[in-house]
Amino acid sequence: MLKAFKPAALLLSILVTGFWASSPALAGPLNVPDDFPGNFRMDLLTVGIFVDQPSASMGLFEATVAPSELGIDFSASAFDGTGTPTWGTSTLATIAQTFEIGSASHVVGDISLFIDSGGPGSLVDLGGGVGDWELTVPIGIELDGNQIALVDVTLSTSDTVSYYDQLGVLQSVSGVAMDYATGDALLVAQVMFDVGLPSDIRGTLVIDGNDPVLIPEPSTGLLLAAGLVGLVRLGRKR
Repeated sequence: MLKAFKPAALLLSILVTGFWASSPALAGPLNVPDDFPGNFRMDLLTVGIFVDQPSASMGLFEATVAPSELGIDFSASAFDGTGTPTWGTSTLATIAQTFEIGSASHVVGDISLFIDSGGPGSLVDLGGGVGDWELTVPIGIELDGNQIALVDVTLSTSDTVSYYDQLGVLQSVSGVAMDYATGDALLVAQVMFDVGLPSDIRGTLVIDGNDPVLIPEPSTGLLLAAGLVGLVRLGRKR
């Protein structure tokens, strides 16, 4: 009875292993340039939203939100091999998508920001395991569920932006290049809003992002085939 059970147990083990291994697994570091071209995802870990009026040295609104399982999906071309010490520039293209990146309540009402569709970008390799990430996306702004603006915003790891906080203190924040080993990057963006309010209303985004590396593992079919070969061998020995 025990001998008859072993092949069945082996087959069951292979099926279970194959099921779990059929999905991509998180891994690192990002392999540059071998992972390019490819499809990637920038998860939005936290998003800082700041609205100010520079002419009055006054901050109007600020909030930090933690989006839930939201990310920017994009494709990346092979590096062109020019323009930097090592691999050059990879051209990015956002896969069309629309989702809310953050919302908060204010005295003027409920304010929401969302990414609307896609846009172009680039990853410029800087050598030493880091690269500058840039992507232009249309950002929509809603007040109490009504869209009041839709503007193109360039998220960048290489920019430095300044804004006035709600105490009237001028703050400055700089982007941080993507670390290939961890996938971490800090992206900043700034844009002037024209929504029928004073013309110098300004919006600033500070995004803590992570680009997890996905690697495909052996498929269920391959593992099942290997297991069947093993069963045949066991049967021949018996």
